[in-house]
Amino acid sequence: MTRLVAFALAIFLISASLVDASGQEHITLSVASVSLKPNGAGGPALFITLNRDDQNALAAFSERHIGSQVSISVGGKEVSRPMLVSPLRSAETALTCGGEDCRTLAKAIDDAGSITVSTVP
Repeated sequence: MTRLVAFALAIFLISASLVDASGQEHITLSVASVSLKPNGAGGPALFITLNRDDQNALAAFSERHIGSQVSISVGGKEVSRPMLVSPLRSAETALTCGGEDCRTLAKAIDDAGSITVSTVP
């Protein structure tokens, strides 16, 4: 039974992402909340909390693409191109940004309710 559940979860996580004709993988994630907080260096950071299913999907996506640059889009507009250096497994994901840009991006994410993460060719 445990293997069946694990297999079903793996199929769900793979199906949650989409690979287009150019070979880019895209995953759209529902945002539960977004907030501004200081990062470890004292500057602003945008903290994005995903729902549980999307946390798992992002963890699987990020594990497949460690060492790769990805594109983060909100409402079809690219807002960041970070490098994945480790799997993203926590409930909160942080994006470093500057002052007014952080507030504008937080509002855009809150309005859209989702972000899309894509591999970069």
